[in-house]
Amino acid sequence: MPELPEVQIFKQYFECTFLDQKISGLKITNKKILGNISESKLKERLIDSKFKSAHRYGKYLFIETNNKSFLVFHFGMTGSLKYFKNQN
Repeated sequence: MPELPEVQIFKQYFECTFLDQKISGLKITNKKILGNISESKLKERLIDSKFKSAHRYGKYLFIETNNKSFLVFHFGMTGSLKYFKNQN
């Protein structure tokens, strides 16, 4: 399970790679993690917005977008963040 130092590293990685980047698409591999929001509603809310800021609280990472939405990450046992550049 990622501990506090690893979550802080995820936050720093996010700030170096994701901030001010436009969200052009989402790939959801496990719909269980969505909780009470549908995949279509999440895509509607996030696509074409930009990542604005990242905050860590304990083992949670909170990501704010420019449209005032928040994504909340808890990395569980083996979680990680990956950044992929758009090839277009």
